[in-house]
Amino acid sequence: MSIETCAGMLRKSDPDRFLATMTAPPDVRAKLFPLYAFNLEVAHLPWVSAEPMIAEMRLQWWQDSIAAVFRGDTPDPHEVLTPLADVIRAHDLQQREFHDLIEARRRDTYAQPFTETPQLWQYLQDTSGNLMAIAARLLGVGDNRIIAAQDYGTAAGLANYLLAVPELKARGRMPLPDESKEAIQSMVREALQRLKQSRKSQSLKQALPALLTACQAHPTLKMAAKYPAKVLSGQLQRSDFRRKGRLLVNSMLGRC
Repeated sequence: MSIETCAGMLRKSDPDRFLATMTAPPDVRAKLFPLYAFNLEVAHLPWVSAEPMIAEMRLQWWQDSIAAVFRGDTPDPHEVLTPLADVIRAHDLQQREFHDLIEARRRDTYAQPFTETPQLWQYLQDTSGNLMAIAARLLGVGDNRIIAAQDYGTAAGLANYLLAVPELKARGRMPLPDESKEAIQSMVREALQRLKQSRKSQSLKQALPALLTACQAHPTLKMAAKYPAKVLSGQLQRSDFRRKGRLLVNSMLGRC
């Protein structure tokens, strides 16, 4: 039931990732759904209360709980932590990737602006990049190829982040260190190059179920490169039909 709960969370709050994961065999879904539900929980914490201390306490709870699992402790029953702990115990994962992912969300908690582009890249690497790295490890990608998976996730993270820029601004945040057309295009070009390089790594093919969760990144980034003004106007989002169509085709063809 915990796996079903995790899947239900994704179906409601992250439908694209849910649909991509549903293309995988059941045993793979059982690994990925707890991981993605954990990511959803941590990502949402900075936004559920106007009081930063509440989010801070919950983030620290996750940090302590994950550390305890890596020490070999059995956590108290929890709809997400319990199945995630089973996944961690069954695979050779790295605590540092979980740690950095959680720590990065403290920036969201305190609404810290990105004053320099490298800061934003580091945030994307710690969040989306590490999530993809952990998923790739679950699917058998070795240490020597994890950087390629992390780069893929980081680039895809920029695509999702650019989609969220209008909402972040509406919430009073300063999501981009530089809103100029040239600055946006520069970041997008770097992300497209990271995607291109990662796709060359044949060893990532076994991580296809995880890579498919980012299959919308390339067309989103291409549009942002051509029409950077759409980032600020909120016009980057592709139609539901086109998103599902791309996922279906990529899944059938076994490509990301």
